[in-house]
Amino acid sequence: MSTPITADPLPPTTLPASRSMLGVIGAAGVLTIALLGSFYWHRAYPKPPSTLALTVRFPAGAPGSTEPLITTGHFSNGDFLAVRYLTAGRGELVYDAWGYGGPASAPFDVEPNREHSLQIEMPSVHALNDPAPGNESPLRVMLDGRTLLDTQVRYHGRGRSEIFVGQNPIGGSPARMFGGKIALVWPHTKSGQIEPGTRFDRFKALVTDFGWQFMIASVASVGLIAIFVRLANRWVLPRRLNFRCSRASAAFLIASAVASVAFALVMTGGTFRLVYPDSFGNFYDFQAVSLLEGHLDVPAEALSNEAFIYGGKYYGYFGPTPAILRIPFVLLGMGAGLVTRTMMVLEYIACLGGIYAVLSQATRLRRGVDATNTAWTTANFAIAAGVGSTLFYLSSRAYIYHEAILCGAAFALWSAYCTLRYLDRPGSRWWLGAIVCGTLSVHARPPIGLFALAFVGTVAATNVLRAVRQRKTHSPAEVPAVKGPVGRHLIVGVYSILGVLSFNALSYLKFHTIDGCPLRYNIQYNAARLARIDGKQFHASNIRYTLDSYLFHPSIRFTSEFPYIATNAPNPNAYPEAKIDMAEPMAGIPYAMPALALLAGLSFVGWWRSPTAARLAVANAWCAVLPAALAMFAAIAVSQRYTADFVPFLVVVAAFGIVAIERLPGALGLVARSGITLLCVWSVIVTLALTIGFQGEGVWGTPEGTHERFLRWRERADHWIHDHVHHG
Repeated sequence: MSTPITADPLPPTTLPASRSMLGVIGAAGVLTIALLGSFYWHRAYPKPPSTLALTVRFPAGAPGSTEPLITTGHFSNGDFLAVRYLTAGRGELVYDAWGYGGPASAPFDVEPNREHSLQIEMPSVHALNDPAPGNESPLRVMLDGRTLLDTQVRYHGRGRSEIFVGQNPIGGSPARMFGGKIALVWPHTKSGQIEPGTRFDRFKALVTDFGWQFMIASVASVGLIAIFVRLANRWVLPRRLNFRCSRASAAFLIASAVASVAFALVMTGGTFRLVYPDSFGNFYDFQAVSLLEGHLDVPAEALSNEAFIYGGKYYGYFGPTPAILRIPFVLLGMGAGLVTRTMMVLEYIACLGGIYAVLSQATRLRRGVDATNTAWTTANFAIAAGVGSTLFYLSSRAYIYHEAILCGAAFALWSAYCTLRYLDRPGSRWWLGAIVCGTLSVHARPPIGLFALAFVGTVAATNVLRAVRQRKTHSPAEVPAVKGPVGRHLIVGVYSILGVLSFNALSYLKFHTIDGCPLRYNIQYNAARLARIDGKQFHASNIRYTLDSYLFHPSIRFTSEFPYIATNAPNPNAYPEAKIDMAEPMAGIPYAMPALALLAGLSFVGWWRSPTAARLAVANAWCAVLPAALAMFAAIAVSQRYTADFVPFLVVVAAFGIVAIERLPGALGLVARSGITLLCVWSVIVTLALTIGFQGEGVWGTPEGTHERFLRWRERADHWIHDHVHHG
């Protein structure tokens, strides 16, 4: 009789909590407290003076458009003083109290780029508590010494930090940003953002307004970090690592730090302003408020053209996971409509951590429980997956589409890690983390979450087969120790299916249909547009076109203009059978992230000589991606950002590929590793070119001045190339 295979858990590390662990907790705690302080610093303001003095340079506004000057309050409980452009060179000031309306001034001349002085007495600026309904107070506005408004108006109260100059983060009719230049003399401020008084004044306001919140949030955050680090040291990281600075861990920390800084640099346009009212970046804040209030619909202002209207209410097809992550910010009154960039940076860091965790577990499955990564493997894989993939491309825009994908990828990667641990130790409870993270992933980005939950399901099915087969070769006394009970694995499989169906259940709560994106309710889709796609999101006739787009068609080209690499997607009109509703410029997976694609293909190198768990992991991952891939290939839309839906799968199988390459002997190994390194560098170059090009050539969803800065870069780079290359 063969030796029984037990499911006993690995013995926990007996190494005590070291100074290095305390150092990690301390460093992470200091960073977290600094981040919290930054949030509260941007929301703390001293009491404003009775009259706000501003200097304004009006833009050449489009007739009929309205731009904010002063905004106070929050959604459905705010007031606006704005400028409305009537004709070229003429405008008027308008006051609007939410739900009440307000007066407009006499027209005045608007001379673009001429500096004007504006004095404002606005009742809500001083109304820190909610006034009685119907209360009125004086509104007085003077422009260059001329009185434009002097009347009684209704108003709302505001929170201490709910006052914005040249911005409108709360919704309503005015635009999000003032298009010209505006500065508040209080006694000084940067254009476009309110920074009243001296730094000492702001510090006193921070202590007065947010002192207790800051202390509670800091203590809670440091406590959670300590718990997380302790759990990670015990269960997640390789046992022998124990937060000691090995070459591999140092390589990962350096690579991930550089990648995170580069991600933030690109996303913020070089400013590192992580608190900012980005275009279409406040939906999840509205959704978080709705969840706390016990409903799923959101205000119309939260969705713009992405709204789905059902039963007279406005819904988004976006899942609630990113909104759930925002609930602590909402409860603490932090950053409403301003934290999209912060959340994306945190989600990107979570992706990098998941990438390293998956790689570590792949190494252990392939080479043994005590195996660790080399510095070469760790650095190259972190670069290929973190910077040379579409995950980094998402830094090009800080808006809801990119955040949804990034959040889904982060949870999918950690779900995949837990699934690999569950495969290795079927009797453990790692399946629970896999199901939870996979379900959160599917409610952030359904195709990514579908892979994550399918991976759990296929592994559960594999464990059932392993358990059944080994029951036949063991005595009844040995059966309880063999691969865990069959019933448990069956339940895990059922949970994985329920995780997927939870997305359809949520859709039913919103739209009374299990269709997660019922286009007939979307305000953009009229009868003619629906008819072109037969009213459906998926068509088998699209597969030939989408396969060419994602995989086969040579989809990058070299150009004579900076950044010199551009997309070259196939034309959908050349596929008459396809029913494509949206075809954005894109580069296929082998061309946009060649290092990951090649390593994924190399996952079968030495497959037959690998341990059973490693072979099963690779096979299960390839099987698990099929449902998500089929959905993507039959969809009515293609886009460069959608290639990120495949990244968690590619990371899982590519991790086994790079571990196999790492161990190739002699000259063959040296050539293979050198080639992979060069391909990683090329992946980074391609990704940066596509990212910068998409960000710079667009004008929507990018930070102010990004397009102009991109044109300057292009001019300088092209000029340098012309002088130093073409003419020696």
